[in-house]
Amino acid sequence: MYNNNTEKNIYSPDNPQFKQKVYEIQLIMDQCKYTKKNKVIEDAKIVLLNFKELNPTLTALNITMLELQGNIPIPYNNSIFSIFIHLRFQTSHPEVQPFIFLKNVDPNKFDANPLYKSAEIQNGLFITFNNFIPSVKNWNKNYKIIDFMLEIQSALSRNFPFFIKTNPYNYNQSQFQYNPQQMMNQGNQQQFNNYGLWQSQIQQPQFVQQQQQSLQNPYSQIQQKQQSQQQQSQYIQQKDNQQKKQQQEETGMANKLLQMSTSVFEFGKELFMNQEAKEEKIKTEVKSKVDIELLNQSKKLMDSIRQQKQLTDNLIEQYQQQTKVMREIKLKDEEINTSIHKLDQQLIDMEQKIESCVTTISKLEQNNIEELMFTDPLSNQIIDLTSEIQAQKEGLFYVQKKFRYQSLDYDQLIKITRQMSQQMFDQYLLLKKCVTSKQ
Repeated sequence: MYNNNTEKNIYSPDNPQFKQKVYEIQLIMDQCKYTKKNKVIEDAKIVLLNFKELNPTLTALNITMLELQGNIPIPYNNSIFSIFIHLRFQTSHPEVQPFIFLKNVDPNKFDANPLYKSAEIQNGLFITFNNFIPSVKNWNKNYKIIDFMLEIQSALSRNFPFFIKTNPYNYNQSQFQYNPQQMMNQGNQQQFNNYGLWQSQIQQPQFVQQQQQSLQNPYSQIQQKQQSQQQQSQYIQQKDNQQKKQQQEETGMANKLLQMSTSVFEFGKELFMNQEAKEEKIKTEVKSKVDIELLNQSKKLMDSIRQQKQLTDNLIEQYQQQTKVMREIKLKDEEINTSIHKLDQQLIDMEQKIESCVTTISKLEQNNIEELMFTDPLSNQIIDLTSEIQAQKEGLFYVQKKFRYQSLDYDQLIKITRQMSQQMFDQYLLLKKCVTSKQ
């Protein structure tokens, strides 16, 4: 079989459109009850990779099932055509072969191949195709889905399913035929054919075109017979013009009667359609509307999920930024606590030094100080220095207390402490000098 799956017709696994279709399959599978969901998803992905025009959808009958719908390329008479198919995975897949339906994209222009008339359903719109595939007899759970798709292409290529209707009211000729030359513009041009693909047709001599038409037309023998009859009729008409005129009038009248009878028959067929057929038609229309609505709802749901995911990502990013800021604040707080601890230690050391000095001074007996006050001026100076040192000590205690209750900042504390410490140091030196001189 000629393989039409070129790079233009297949996806790569990293293609965004393919990933979107796989995501839609996951949403559809959540609504279906397959015995082997993973196998269904795997086979559906293989089909989508090789046939990029197929799309997943949800089919709701008595139960919901996954269905791939879209065009697949079919080679026919050195040209490529697109045939619209429905590939429906049954609930017991892969134990049972998938259903294949062919869709007539325009019943007013195309009619089904007579070979498939027995499989035609829903007024020519669909054809059940499984019975025309060899694997229907030897299908098993290990059968590869890609081989199944290639069988479909091969079967459709051998017996093309749809043909252009020509002369629908003239029953002396074939009611339909497939003629690519009628589907294109003459000359070396490209035109979009009735099944969705582009092709070119080079203008050929009339004799060659007639040969090709006879090969492509399944009913060429009937046409040749009609041409022979027409030639015989012309020969007879040359002999008897009156008989020819009468035959033309009878033929015209017969054609009119056939047209009228055909119209009446079609009208009666529609009017007297049995109740079961009417119900089936209504069910088909309702099912089609439900499928479309479900697909639209699923697309809206996917859009909503994408928006929600984007909002969630934004919230996560904001949370991470706030966490980072809180971590930095915590580090700064630890640094401040460390500095305060060091400052407290320095204050404790300073208090110990001051306490030591005061203890040394307090060793002077009060009686000796009073005795010295009246003996000489040096003793009075010692007493004054002792009082001033005591006052400096109380001042330092007050400053420390004020800082601890956060009424004094760190810079002021350092400045006052240095100033008072310097004064106390000078007084200690002077006191020591006075005591030494007194001795």
